[in-house]
Amino acid sequence: MARQRSDSLEYRQGKGFFLRVTVDVEGADGVPRAERKWIDLETHDKSRALRLQRKLVAELATGRVVAEVKETPKAPETVASWAAAWLAQRSAAKVVMVGSETSHLNHHVLPVLGPLSLAEVRPTNIRAVLDEAVRKGLSKGTVGHLRRLMHRLFGAAWKAELIRENPTARVSVADLGIRETLRKRTILNDEEIAAFLASPHGSLEIKMLSLVARIEGGMRTAEVNRWQWQDIDLEHFARCTVPRAKGGDAQALEIPAVLRPFLRRWWEDHGSPTAGPVFPVRRGKRIGAEKSANTSYAHRLRRDLLRAGIDRHELHNDTARTRRVDFHSFRRAFVSAAARTGVNAQTSMQLAAHTSMRTHMRYAVEAHMEIPAAMLPRIAAPVQSSASEDDSPEPDSANPLFSARHRGFEPLTFGSGGQRSIQLS
Repeated sequence: MARQRSDSLEYRQGKGFFLRVTVDVEGADGVPRAERKWIDLETHDKSRALRLQRKLVAELATGRVVAEVKETPKAPETVASWAAAWLAQRSAAKVVMVGSETSHLNHHVLPVLGPLSLAEVRPTNIRAVLDEAVRKGLSKGTVGHLRRLMHRLFGAAWKAELIRENPTARVSVADLGIRETLRKRTILNDEEIAAFLASPHGSLEIKMLSLVARIEGGMRTAEVNRWQWQDIDLEHFARCTVPRAKGGDAQALEIPAVLRPFLRRWWEDHGSPTAGPVFPVRRGKRIGAEKSANTSYAHRLRRDLLRAGIDRHELHNDTARTRRVDFHSFRRAFVSAAARTGVNAQTSMQLAAHTSMRTHMRYAVEAHMEIPAAMLPRIAAPVQSSASEDDSPEPDSANPLFSARHRGFEPLTFGSGGQRSIQLS
């Protein structure tokens, strides 16, 4: 019968983890005997030490000697290998943004930093990645995403004691001197949404997705993709739980009356299921399964808007000041409507599951295009000028601002060929 082996892990300050195990050694007389030995695991990372502990104990149980099972010192871990392990861990934890993180790392970060060891990376290397992104013409927002991504990547390595400090902490996007005009996203107004939903053209799924995103707490794309029938009160359709993509918390919300009949009909048309995704995969081998959290609807939305005859130029084309509509615009429309109708910011933030007031106010900016009358001075309006050029405008007794000779200059006139001119006294 095999000997029962005991082992213990000990951390020694400044030296790392050591493992004490019972091993079989060959005595001078050739008879094996048990002996307790300390093995230096050569790491300060407890998770790595635990992995080595399990491996060594398993190997020793087979009768192998310590010298054979002690892990060969590894070459310094590269950024590429660390990134692969980090992404795998985040994918297993079902982090919603792991798809975009993988894309950004593969396209912009790893081509520059991948071959370097983690310990070799300096702030100048981080700056080189961001400078290259600027040279490619990426927006300031995307450059900021890259910087935050690298901060998370190297922050995890720092917490695992693989590096002494996070090199990204010393680099700021503000130092790059990026100059760009902030272009807001165009959103559908309520009249356009009503016309879109009433049109016989276009995909019913896209219309339902749009209606849910606009009404039910401004749900994000990842949230409608993860929404399940078991999250909904299937008896009265009066309440539901929204699986929020950021923060990981589920949020209980009312289902507004305007949405209930549409959602009930969608449920009935799908066979009145009690579980499964509300918006499942509709074709292929995975039919009926939950969609990827990153499935996009922007292209299909713009296509169906055109089919419905909603062709406002800004909805479909980027301009110098605006960007074309996307599916996330329904979330912006929800928050803007809250601000426009006087809902206080705290309530609006709770309904939309925003944790940052700064982010929330960026969404609500559309609601502040109209300047409240209470903010403005009360000034008498001028009398409308005469339609005839031969008639001299009569002085306005209530407000003389536009009187004919006010402050030494004549009213604006138009010369030949429609050219505007100013006649000075």
